Parts: sequence; structure tokens; C-alpha cells
Amino acid sequence: MTAPPLVAEDRRGAPVGLGPLWFGVLGGPVAWTLQLLVDYPLVAHYCFPDAAKRIVPTIDSLHLLVIIVSALALAVAIAALLTALRSWRVAGGEFGSARVDLVEAAAPPGRVRFMALGGILASGLTIFGILIHAGFILTLAPCR
Repeated sequence: MTAPPLVAEDRRGAPVGLGPLWFGVLGGPVAWTLQLLVDYPLVAHYCFPDAAKRIVPTIDSLHLLVIIVSALALAVAIAALLTALRSWRVAGGEFGSARVDLVEAAAPPGRVRFMALGGILASGLTIFGILIHAGFILTLAPCR
């Protein structure tokens, strides 16, 4: 006779859909990547040598464009972080609590918690990266 498992996995559907989970994991990194991909050509065009002819008009308000791009990227990353936090809480995750409580209640699938926690980590770190990237462009002379 075999002993029953300590924690039986609940086979019901996950309390959170895959869309919010993937947005929580990938929203922040994709926003940061797009910020880098947009800011690099903006700064490169702004710093283009004055002697050469430009096909497109000059960008006079580089700082305003960088602020707009950074604000959009930051908004997406914060939305991804909040989505990941919501997914974590809906899945029954609590920071600092013991896992002993899961024996009595039916535990949601571990994938949901893992992806939600990964989204919290990824979005939190990319918010920091977005702020540092925007800060460097805005405070340092970009053309030197």
C-alpha cells in the first residue's frame, strides 16, 4: 500500500489565463527593447554631422521624444508588473507565507505561480533598466 501524496495537484483550470501570464513575463522586457530600438536611431539622427545633407528634417526636441518613448515604455512595464502581481495573488501566492497552508486548500497549478513570479521579477528589473536608460540620455550629452 502506497502513501497518498502530501499535496494533491488540483486538475481544475488555472485561475489566470495564459494572456495575462505572458504579458506579465514579457511586457516589461519587450517595452525596454522597443525603447532601446527607438531611442538609438533618434539619438544617432540627432547627432548626425552638420556638414552632411540630411534626407529627413532635423530633430530639434530630442529630449521631448526620449521622454515620450520612455514614458510609454515605463507605462507598459508598470502595467506588466501590476498584471503579474495580480496573477500571483489570484493564484494564491503570498510573499513570505509558508507553503504548509497548501495542504488543506486545493493548490492552483505551480506553472501559474512560477510565471507570475517570473513576471514580477522581469518587469521589476526592466522598470529599473528603462529609468536608467532614459536618465543617461537625458542627463548626459548624447553626441560626445
